[in-house]
Amino acid sequence: MVRQRAPEWARFALSASLLARRSLPKEEIEHFRRRYIEERLDGQIEHFNSYGGRASHVERRLTRFGDLAALAAPLCIGIVFLNKLFRYLDVSWMWQKTLLGAILIGLVPVLFPLISGTAAALSSAFDARRRARRYPEMAEQLERIKEELEELRTPATIVDGVIRTEALLLAELLEWRSTVPHKAAKKRG
Repeated sequence: MVRQRAPEWARFALSASLLARRSLPKEEIEHFRRRYIEERLDGQIEHFNSYGGRASHVERRLTRFGDLAALAAPLCIGIVFLNKLFRYLDVSWMWQKTLLGAILIGLVPVLFPLISGTAAALSSAFDARRRARRYPEMAEQLERIKEELEELRTPATIVDGVIRTEALLLAELLEWRSTVPHKAAKKRG
């Protein structure tokens, strides 16, 4: 229940239970370590690998789309400028008289800057750039921690390894919560 409603309290609950486990017999701490790796670490590694790949894909697409729109915007604005210049010089230009020309001159110069800005806003709203960089790093760190935990033998070192792992996960949770608005924050406010 705590893990679903307030994940930051899950770390507190785990830390408190770990303090009690420091004096457990070796068989029980081995069982705890095995369960922790299988139920907690493997799931987190899978999560960060999965969402990191998705975030990279979204970030690349939005960045490419926004960059292309940003590059096309000055070209379209130049076309509008030429149209105004030709109209001022009283030169007949065929684009003014067609539907395609009217769309090209009237709508597209406004549309491309909007598309560019929207792509940047969506990238920020989806937290794509941070996730694309942070999640593969988190998966790699958790893989290293998993290997270390598998090698540890004493209850105190196993508990310390789990506490370090939970501190890393809590830091990521707090970073994520600070960058993305959440429904829970809206309910409290």
